Amino acid sequence: MSTLADYQKNFKKIVFIIAVLVSGGFITMFSETVLTPALPTIMEETNVSTNIAQWLTTGFILVSAIMIPLTAFFINRFPTRRLFMSAMSLFALGCLLCAISPNFTVILLGRFFQAAGAGIMMPLCQTVVLILVPLSKRGTAMGVIGLVMALAPAIGPTLAGWVIDVMGWHVMFYIITALAVLDVVLAGFVLENVIENSNPRLDMPSVLLSSVGLASFLYGCSAAGDMGLLHVLPWFFLLVGIVVSMAFIKRQFSLKEPFLDLRILKFPQFAIATIIAMIVNAALISGAVMLPIFMQNIQGFSAMQSGLAMLPGALCMAVMNVVSGRIFDKCGPRGLALSGLSLLTLSAGAFIFMHTGTSFGLLCVIYTMRMVGISMAMMPITTWGLNTLSNKRMAHGTAINNTLRQVAGSIGTTFFVAIMTSFASLYPGDDAIAANLYGIQISFTVITLFCLAALVLSIIFVRQPKSSGVLKIKKQQANA
Repeated sequence: MSTLADYQKNFKKIVFIIAVLVSGGFITMFSETVLTPALPTIMEETNVSTNIAQWLTTGFILVSAIMIPLTAFFINRFPTRRLFMSAMSLFALGCLLCAISPNFTVILLGRFFQAAGAGIMMPLCQTVVLILVPLSKRGTAMGVIGLVMALAPAIGPTLAGWVIDVMGWHVMFYIITALAVLDVVLAGFVLENVIENSNPRLDMPSVLLSSVGLASFLYGCSAAGDMGLLHVLPWFFLLVGIVVSMAFIKRQFSLKEPFLDLRILKFPQFAIATIIAMIVNAALISGAVMLPIFMQNIQGFSAMQSGLAMLPGALCMAVMNVVSGRIFDKCGPRGLALSGLSLLTLSAGAFIFMHTGTSFGLLCVIYTMRMVGISMAMMPITTWGLNTLSNKRMAHGTAINNTLRQVAGSIGTTFFVAIMTSFASLYPGDDAIAANLYGIQISFTVITLFCLAALVLSIIFVRQPKSSGVLKIKKQQANA
């Protein structure tokens, strides 16, 4: 961990390093959603069905999720600059394959390469920032990372849609390739090897168990959302994912040098922070799925109108991530956590009372309030949890946190959408709009209860650091 004196002395150099890392994170996260507006054109050009074309998105999510646990090994094994440049080069190669692709198979292969590079980036960014930046400045730095996480996926479809309409989707990937290559070149001049490397052994059974478990579980969640919970296929993949993941967990606790050090979940501060972040991420993603369903299927708004209703919230979330980070550095996590989760709970509760006559403006305001609440809770609580870990275990902490948030997002979306469809089918009468509205209201009721649970956890466990808080955290890190 950097001291405040070292940070002030090397401030400009640290800013350049973080800028290169954050740029790479922005480019890779931007690419996750840019393909959405291009899917109809790609389907027509390559003559594939919707189910096959969706693998360009589903495959990206699966591969990036599989790569996240591997980053703990990569970060500890390879120098920072080499790892970053390798991940960005792999991502750039994937973008180039998409740009020059003559058929769907090459596009899908390119997306897999992109996802492999993208999966490494966010845990790497978080780990490097937490090591370079002293405790008193970590909130602001993590807020910048939160800005990237919020802004890149939000503006991706809009910017990509404009480029695709004007120049075509191939040009879009040429542009992203050029940006990725530029970031690699800058990294060669700016990045330094800031993480102390060791020579950990790569436990191949753990890699296999992690990959199969995560891929099966996440695909099962995705299939359940498409086919419904009554179909046998999602349950088969979910069961395989759970069984294999349990075997992975058991193996990690039996290894002297685990592939992913799950023992850090025994530290209460990190465990509570991770649980709250999982709930918040599940609420974030499920809400982003259900609001467009409500606006388009029940109120009759267009896809563009539903996207515009969500855009102010995404922009406010991006800005508030930085503001929340600065507040965290000055005041600690408790006030932000309680305020943010209260706002999230209230806004989720407000969606329970949506009806066919709810105005566009009111929906926009409630969704924006919701996103501001998430920005006040997510990164501050994540930073609070990671602050208790030593540098040696920081890579494992960021990998575990990112993996579990990804899993929670997939589970949450499947679970809450399943509640929506199940209760819609139980609605008496033949009014389809009223039935769907009833299902959405029940689903948001359950989301509100989960958000309330996260708020209660924060009230009980998230504490303000006292004047000796930094010393206390350093002692905790020494034990960790």
